[in-house]
Amino acid sequence: MGFDRISNSWLPIGILLALTATSFWLKGVVDGSQQPGITLARHDPDLIVYSFLAHQLGTNGQLRETLGAKRMLHYPDDDSSTYEDVELKSFDDGQAPMSIRAEHGERLPNSELVTFSGHAVLTRFGLTSEDPSYILKTDVIEIFPNQKQGRAPGPVIIEHGLDHLEADNMTFDENISKSEFLRARVHFAQRRPLK
Repeated sequence: MGFDRISNSWLPIGILLALTATSFWLKGVVDGSQQPGITLARHDPDLIVYSFLAHQLGTNGQLRETLGAKRMLHYPDDDSSTYEDVELKSFDDGQAPMSIRAEHGERLPNSELVTFSGHAVLTRFGLTSEDPSYILKTDVIEIFPNQKQGRAPGPVIIEHGLDHLEADNMTFDENISKSEFLRARVHFAQRRPLK
C-alpha cells in the first residue's frame, strides 16, 4: 500500500521531467545544438517584407537612391537579403537618372555587392528629351553602389535609340565614365550628314 502511494505521487513529476527533457531535445534539433561542438547552420529568414521600399538620402538631404521589391527576405545567419521583382533607382546630382530592374536581387553579407538576376535591365535615362535612353539587357548585373561600379559577367545587349551593341560581358565605372566590353559588336544607325 505504501509503495502504491509513493509511486502515484511521483508519477506527475516523472511526466513533467520527461516533457522537459523532450522540449530541450526539440530545441536542440531546431537550433542545431543537440551535440556539443556541432552547429547546423540554418538559412531561414527572420524578416519578410511585402511591397518593400527603402530610400537613401544624400548629404544634402536630396533623394539619392530607392530600392523597391515585391518581397524582401532577410536572413540572420549571414545578414544577407534577397528580393523578388526588384528595382533600384539612382538620382545622383548632375547625372542622368538610372534604374535597374530584375526578377531577383541579392545583397551579400559583409559586402556592398548587390546582384540582380533574371532578365536584368539597366536603363540610363537621357538628360534631355532629344537624348534617348541607354538600355542594357543581360541575365546578371553585379553592382557596387557606393563605388559606383559594376559588371555584367554574361552576354549583354545595349540599345541607344537605333544604335545597337552586343558583347560577351561588360564592366563599368561611373566615377570616370568608363565602360569596357569583351568581343563587342556594334551597329550604328545611318546618320544624315550635317548641312
